[in-house]
Amino acid sequence: MHFKTPRTRIETLNALQYIPFCPEEKKPKVGQVFETLESTELFYKEYCTICGFTPRLATTKRIKGNELPNSFALRNVVCNRQDISRVRPIPRIDCRALVQFKYQENGTYIVTRFDEAHNHPLASPESTIFLKGNRKMTEVQKQFVTKVKVLKLGGVKAYRGWKELCGGYDNIGATEVDFKNFVRDIKTYISNFDAQMFVENLIEKKDTCSSFYFDFIVDENKCLAGVFWADPICIKNYIFVR
Repeated sequence: MHFKTPRTRIETLNALQYIPFCPEEKKPKVGQVFETLESTELFYKEYCTICGFTPRLATTKRIKGNELPNSFALRNVVCNRQDISRVRPIPRIDCRALVQFKYQENGTYIVTRFDEAHNHPLASPESTIFLKGNRKMTEVQKQFVTKVKVLKLGGVKAYRGWKELCGGYDNIGATEVDFKNFVRDIKTYISNFDAQMFVENLIEKKDTCSSFYFDFIVDENKCLAGVFWADPICIKNYIFVR
């Protein structure tokens, strides 16, 4: 059973104000102009990282007659704890922090509203790396997980192993869940191409050993139905027994 955050608690929280510390040059200002929508996203994401909260896209209005993916007449970006919602790992408690970007006729975007006060404590500089928007597995980490999976190590053990390599959880830049999700994605990918990968492996063996033999058949749906293979030792043993 889920319960909504009590209204009395929301009213109490809204009476509080947490103004994040941020250098003035990194802080949005009403009237500030950006050349593209992408530049607004990069600027505000950096601001959120400095302040210690995760942004969430709230409201968008498209430009009439423009069907391009990034064509918005208005875009509101809020704290991810805005609105009242059911219980979740990070509950939404009607935080009012917000920035609004509006499209101008010359193709630029201007800040038309900026509310910087939050009704909840913000993440410390040391813990901002664990915010959802800042967590990201590097390519090196993904390669590491892929390799240790051959040893039948799952995401949890891969995460702990990487912690030992980098000197602590604070240096990973991703969470245990991120590692587990990547292992899940690998399994999903392999499940769609496992037969093809198996045949390609046999082809590689044939390329490295001319005496290696294999053959396979597929069914009417072009799915792998049967495989036969024999290495030089198997062939020699067969001749001897026969």
